[in-house]
Amino acid sequence: MSRFGRRVCAVLAACSAALHAVSLISATGITAVLTAVMLVVCLYCARDLWERGTLRAWTTVALMNLAMIALHLPMPAGHHHGASGVMPASHAVAMTAATWLALVEVTAAASVLFWRTRSREILLRERHGVHQTSRLQGAVAARRQQIAAVDP
Repeated sequence: MSRFGRRVCAVLAACSAALHAVSLISATGITAVLTAVMLVVCLYCARDLWERGTLRAWTTVALMNLAMIALHLPMPAGHHHGASGVMPASHAVAMTAATWLALVEVTAAASVLFWRTRSREILLRERHGVHQTSRLQGAVAARRQQIAAVDP
């Protein structure tokens, strides 16, 4: 992905951190701790994407967003982690926005991972002379050529 695209995704990750900060306002107990951890992880991913955009960074973005979707999507619209049982409107809006943002981020990360690993596989095949054959078949063919060149 281009530097511009990578940095756009980094800004999206920073927006996820901001949405976690909004959720942190009304969180209590263990939920507050988990939300704070997620906020830090979002900022870590944003920094990683902004600076390097490594496969590790994209994988972390994809996995963290999938986990966020898996945790929040099945919950009822009015759920709350605290004791009062009523979710503040800002928290509900932040969670809905975060879920949609996570869908965008996981789609972008999966696309980048697919294309970057796919192109790497093709590059390795071309570099080692293995196009439609397995590595073993390519190695056997290369060895036969070496033997044929030495033994006329």
